[in-house]
Amino acid sequence: MDLRERYREWSDKGPVIDGRRITILTGSRSYEVHEEVRIAHVMEALLPGYEVYVMGPKRVFDEYLDGHHQGKAQPADQTDPFMPLEYDGRVVDSPATDFSYDDSIYFFDEPGEYEICWKPGKWQSNTLKIRVFE
Repeated sequence: MDLRERYREWSDKGPVIDGRRITILTGSRSYEVHEEVRIAHVMEALLPGYEVYVMGPKRVFDEYLDGHHQGKAQPADQTDPFMPLEYDGRVVDSPATDFSYDDSIYFFDEPGEYEICWKPGKWQSNTLKIRVFE
């Protein structure tokens, strides 16, 4: 089953902030060293009044691994992290769910526990705790 299809039943969703929430999902909470860990990103606008940019893939900014920033930071001129600066696609009115973000992919060289969180702007996703073993 695709990770996005699991979203409806996913119990550990991010908190609702200003009518929107973000959530990250993965196929498992345990992986072997050097195994691919794929993270899917979802933005859900629960209240009316938002435009949702449902086509992609769109780049993910401001993801954190064990508290350390990964990848790129949100551009300073992008005041709404869910409204792309450049976009030529379908827009729907909320309530709506956007599954069209790039996946993040991690490979861990060492066994241990790792925490992943997505924090664009004032929003914060759930925190995934990943266990890596040999």
